[in-house]
Amino acid sequence: MKTPPKGFRWTVSEQIRYDVRILNTVSKEASCRLCGHDKAEILQSGVRQGPTVKVLRCRSCGLVRLDPIPSEAELDRFYRDVYRTEYDPGVGAEENHKNHLSEARSRVARLEPLLGRSKTVLEIGSGACAFLTAVGPLVKEACGIEPTDEYRAWAAKQGLQVFPKLADVDGRRFDLIALFHVLEHVREPLGFLKSLLARLNPGGRLIIEVPNVDDALISLYQVPAYAPFYYQSAHLWYFSAATLERAVTAAGAKARITGIQRYDLSNHMRWMLTGKPGGLGFYAKAFPPSLEEGYARALIDAGSSDTLWAVVEP
Repeated sequence: MKTPPKGFRWTVSEQIRYDVRILNTVSKEASCRLCGHDKAEILQSGVRQGPTVKVLRCRSCGLVRLDPIPSEAELDRFYRDVYRTEYDPGVGAEENHKNHLSEARSRVARLEPLLGRSKTVLEIGSGACAFLTAVGPLVKEACGIEPTDEYRAWAAKQGLQVFPKLADVDGRRFDLIALFHVLEHVREPLGFLKSLLARLNPGGRLIIEVPNVDDALISLYQVPAYAPFYYQSAHLWYFSAATLERAVTAAGAKARITGIQRYDLSNHMRWMLTGKPGGLGFYAKAFPPSLEEGYARALIDAGSSDTLWAVVEP
């Protein structure tokens, strides 16, 4: 593919289309990164923002992945220059921060037993720092890693410590390292997990939150319109509880994995009725909290929640 001439100026949509083409034209890698098996079945051809990308499932361990996988250099450029524009168009850092505060507080509440005034926390992919803001008052130190210049500049104005890359943290160790919807984006998940485990203090924990590939809308209801929306070019890996546990074990650690249901019954009903997103809270007047809680618990117990939560220790 030809690189645009020096001085060429893109529109935002042209830039995104170019980057997606770059992500979709790297060479294929046949073997599974988790178990090394070289046979896979095709679940889907074409994904959101990636019409030529395939979704594969390893016939041995069941890990779901995209094919092809971008190079590290291409991913670095994508997350530095394009990702926030593509996934949060027209949303600045401050608005993004406000939009994610409620969920950040829920995560902090879930982590409360692991927090304390003597603890140090690192968040990978801190975005506009909603989690760092929420957890900061409860720990000794909280800092983050975020490649987007705009978000880091905004964080600095708030007095928050955020670095462009993990390497910039030098040799520091932490009591808690959090990955909220990050592991599915990295090129080498096993190597990445090992590098983070090496940065934990004795007794430290790694927290992983990822989408669950056994999400009810795919595995249980099999809503036709949902899979083309769910699979996307930025998510390279799709973990189930079994494959996430296998990845953690392969990295030399152990995990306690539970489910979380982030989207409600209204959202699921709107997907089934309309084939479109955006139904969160749509039937809130008719569905009492007890119904929502019972529905979420049923999906979690069935292994069909939309999200997985893992507490990992070496």
